[in-house]
Amino acid sequence: EGVIYTVDPVTKLPGIGKKTGEALNKCGIETTSDLKELLDNTDKTNAVMEKMPVNNKGKKQISTAVLEKLIKKVNDLDLCDEAIPADIDYTRADNPFKERYGDE
Repeated sequence: EGVIYTVDPVTKLPGIGKKTGEALNKCGIETTSDLKELLDNTDKTNAVMEKMPVNNKGKKQISTAVLEKLIKKVNDLDLCDEAIPADIDYTRADNPFKERYGDE
């Protein structure tokens, strides 16, 4: 809870909603680690911007300045490299409370 993993979709990051997430996905940026890899990598950032879809007004859906802010934001976060813990259904145990919290 409250942990953001490197394999999480970019939409898990604060400030990235559905539309921004979809635009990033179309450019090959699907996970938080994909976005973090753009830090200090001008070539990759330029490649992402070349793939950036345009809106109905002919402008890029995400500007270079906004993309750079998102990259900085993800770099400032403490992303967890560990595997995402599996969901456990404690209700299937003989004693769900004990299974979840132990003997104490």
